[in-house]
Amino acid sequence: MRTLLAALVLLIAAAGTWWLLGDGDETVAPTPTSSGDAIASPAPGPRESAPLPDAPSTRDAIESPPASVPYVFRIKVVRDDDGAPVEGAELRVGPSEMTWRNWPLERRRAKGEDYEDYVFRAGRVWRSDPSGQASIGHDEIALAVFVRSGDLHAGGHFRLEDGKQSGDFELRLMRDATLVFLAVDDSGAPVEGVYVRATTIAGPDDSSWSTTRWGFGPSNAAGRITVRHAQTLRSRARNALVCDVSANVLGPEGEAVRVTLDPLPADPITVRIPPCARLEVVALDANGAPWTFAPGEHAVLSVTASGSFGGRSEVFGADGVARVGAVACNAKINLSCDQLGGAELNVRAPERAGDTMRVGLRVPADAAVLTGRLVAVDGNPLRGEFDITLRVPNAGGDWNITAGEDGRFRLATQLLRAGAIPTIQVFGESQDKPPRPLVAPLVIARTMAAGINDLGNIVLAPAPELVSGRIEWNDGSAGKGIDLFIERETEPRGWRSDSTARVRVAADGTFVAWGLRDQRQCRIAVGQFKDALPTDPIAFAPGARDVVVRLERGSTLEPTFLVDHDTPWRTFKFSLSRGASEPVGSSMRRTAPDDAGRMRVGWRTIPAGKFRLAVSLPGERVPLVAVDDIVVSGGLALDDPRLRDIDLRGRMQRCELLIVDPDERPIAEPPPRLSRADGGPSSVPCQAIGPGRFELALSSPMDVSITAPGYRMREHRAVAGLATVRMERAPEYRLRCRATLPPRTALRLRISLLDPRTGRVEPQGRDEQRLAIDSDEPMSWSPGTDGSYAIEIAVARGAAPERVTSFEPTRIEVRTLIPGQIIEIVPDPVALAAALAKLKD
Repeated sequence: MRTLLAALVLLIAAAGTWWLLGDGDETVAPTPTSSGDAIASPAPGPRESAPLPDAPSTRDAIESPPASVPYVFRIKVVRDDDGAPVEGAELRVGPSEMTWRNWPLERRRAKGEDYEDYVFRAGRVWRSDPSGQASIGHDEIALAVFVRSGDLHAGGHFRLEDGKQSGDFELRLMRDATLVFLAVDDSGAPVEGVYVRATTIAGPDDSSWSTTRWGFGPSNAAGRITVRHAQTLRSRARNALVCDVSANVLGPEGEAVRVTLDPLPADPITVRIPPCARLEVVALDANGAPWTFAPGEHAVLSVTASGSFGGRSEVFGADGVARVGAVACNAKINLSCDQLGGAELNVRAPERAGDTMRVGLRVPADAAVLTGRLVAVDGNPLRGEFDITLRVPNAGGDWNITAGEDGRFRLATQLLRAGAIPTIQVFGESQDKPPRPLVAPLVIARTMAAGINDLGNIVLAPAPELVSGRIEWNDGSAGKGIDLFIERETEPRGWRSDSTARVRVAADGTFVAWGLRDQRQCRIAVGQFKDALPTDPIAFAPGARDVVVRLERGSTLEPTFLVDHDTPWRTFKFSLSRGASEPVGSSMRRTAPDDAGRMRVGWRTIPAGKFRLAVSLPGERVPLVAVDDIVVSGGLALDDPRLRDIDLRGRMQRCELLIVDPDERPIAEPPPRLSRADGGPSSVPCQAIGPGRFELALSSPMDVSITAPGYRMREHRAVAGLATVRMERAPEYRLRCRATLPPRTALRLRISLLDPRTGRVEPQGRDEQRLAIDSDEPMSWSPGTDGSYAIEIAVARGAAPERVTSFEPTRIEVRTLIPGQIIEIVPDPVALAAALAKLKD
C-alpha cells in the first residue's frame, strides 16, 4: 500500500520494538536452508547526536492522561548493576496509533528527528517515586517507553496479557555508552553528511543464524558519527561479539572495518568513504514546470544504484527539490517517485568527488493527476490528512492525501493514467470525541485525461454503520486486544480485506465497523492472536447488530528430544499433523539444546483432536521418528509421556561445510547453494548455521554440488566432521541487449546450464542466473562452468512478464569466449513488439 499515512502509523506502532532492533535496524528472518532469501535494504539509522542532558519536569511536558485510560502499566525502574530502585527517573512515552492524529503539528516528529529525541521533546512524562515505581495510563495494550536518570538509560516495549487491564514490569537502567565513527576520504580528510552501515551475523538462535543491520549517521563537519546507547548494540544484535562497518553509499562500497561490541572501543573507529558526489533532484510537472508541495503534502524519492546493496529514500522539500548525498562517483543511479505519477529517470553520478549534479524528475506525459476540494456536509472545508482509495480494472491501492486550509488536495500516482475510469472513495475522521469515520464515494462518469483532473467539491459524510457486536471466548469472557477486519466478496468465492472499512474494538470487547454499503457480500475476519484458534469468517448483512465473534483457545504441545554433538538437530524437520493429512497451521518453535542435551520443540494454538508427530529430513518421505494418536484437548497443555526425551542421537550423522573464497573469507552474501550432484533430488538436507557455513545430515557420503554467484561451480564429497571448500572465482563476461524499450520496461534474461549428456536444461537448476536489463549498458555475467548455457528472454513492466519468442543467440558456449568479452543479445523486432503488446499497463 503506497500511503505515507500507513507508513507513519506503522512506524509509531513499531516504536516499541526500537529497543530490540534499533531505530533503522533490520533483522533478517533466520534462513531455514542454504538457498537463502534476499535481504532487504536497511533504512537510514539514528541521527548523529550528542547525549542530551536530563530534561526538567517542567519542560513542555504533557500531563498524565485521565484515569479513564483503559490500560495501566506499573513500571519499576532499577539499576542494572545492583537492582536498587531509582527515584525521580524520567519516563517518556510517545503517541499511540490511536492518538497521534490528535497531536498538534508542533508535537509531531520532524524530518530526520531521532525517535527517542522526539519522544523526550513532545511525549508524555512520568517520574518514578522513591520505590522506583511509575504508573503509566495508556490507551493501548502495548507501550514503548524511554527512561533517563543522570548517565543511566533504558528503554523497553511492554504488552499486557490478554484480558488484563494492568500489569507490572521492570526496567533496568544501564550506564550509557557511546561509540564514535570517523568518516574520512582516501586522503584522511573528514567527510560530512554520510552514513555508515553495521552488519552482524549472530546465532544460533531458534536453530539458525540471523543477520542484523543498522545505519548510523549522518557524519558532522568533522566526519564524526556518535552512536548513543551503544551498550545495547550487542543485545540488539542477538549477542553478536563483533560487527562489520562499511560506508553506506549508493554504489560500490569500500572495505569493511571489524568492530568489537564487547568491550566497546574507546577510540573512534575510522571508516574509509569512497569518492562521492551529490544529486539535487527537481520535481517537474509533465510540461517541465516546477512541481512544488503545499504544507503537509509529501513525496518520497526512491534511489537505487547498480552494484549497491539496497537503496535509499529522500523526501522532497516544499521547494520541490530532493537532495541525495553520498553517491559513489560515476555510479549508475535510478530515480523514481510514485507521488509524481510514477516518474522514473536513470542518471550517471558525477565523476569528480564533491560535485553536485542537478537533474529534473518529470511527471509522465500520460499521468492523470487528481485534484479536488474536501468539504463537510455543511459545506465547510475539511483540513488535514485523509485516505483515498482508487480502483481500476485489475489494480487498486490506498494513498494518503493532505487537504490544505481551503480543503484542496492533489494526487499523482503510477496507477492513474490517461484513459482510466477509476472508482474513488475518500475517508477521514470527524472532529468529534471520539472521532466518527467520514466517507465520500465518487462516481466518475468520464475517463481520466492526461494532466489535471479536477473532481470539484467532495462531500465527506458520516460513514454508515456496517456491523456491531462483541468478541468473547467460549467461557463468555470478553475478548480484548483482538484485531477484526471486514472482508468483501470481490468475485464469486473470492474475498479481500476491505481497507475502506473502519473497525473500532473497545476495551470490553465490543466492536463497531463503519463503511459504505454496496451490493457485495460482507464478513468479519479475525486476526491472529496468541492462543486463539483460527476462526472461520462470519458473514453478516450490512447494518447487522449484536453479532457475536466467539473465540476458542488452543492447546500447547511441547515435546522434548535428546541430542548430542553429532546430532544434526538444526536440519531436522518437525511436523504435527492430523493423521496423514497436512501439518497443522500453527507455528513451531525449537530451542537450542541445554547442557544435558535436551531440546524442546513447541506448538501453540493446537485444536482438539488426534495428531501425529514426525521427525524427518527435508525432502524425505519416511520419517526418522513418529508418534501416533496424540490426543489433544482444547485449551489445555498436553502431557503425554511418549513425548518426553525422544532420543534422536545416532539417527543421522552431522557434517559441516565451510565455503570460502580464494582469500579464505566465508562466502555469505548471496549465500552459496547446495544441491545433489548425482542427479537425484536437488535438495540437500542442510541448514545455514553461519556465514558460509552449512550443517548437513547424512546417513552415507553424498556428492554435493556447490554454486555461488561469481564463483566456479564445484563438487564435494560430504564426510563426517568439518570440511572447508575453497571456491575459485569465475571469469566475467558482459551481456548487452540491443533493443529499444518503452519507459518503465525491462528485459529479463534467464541463463540456464545445459546437461552435457542430454543437451537440456538441468532439472536441478544448478548455476541458473537471472538478469534484468533496462538500458544498453552491459551487465556482468559470471558462469560457474565452461559448459553450454541456454538463454530465455522475457519483457516486463512491473511483475507480469511476457516471453520473447525469437532472438539471437539462444545458446552461449562459454569455452569459446574470452574473459571480458561482450555478448550481444538481439531480440527479433517483431517478436519483441508482440510481447510488448501483451503487457498490461
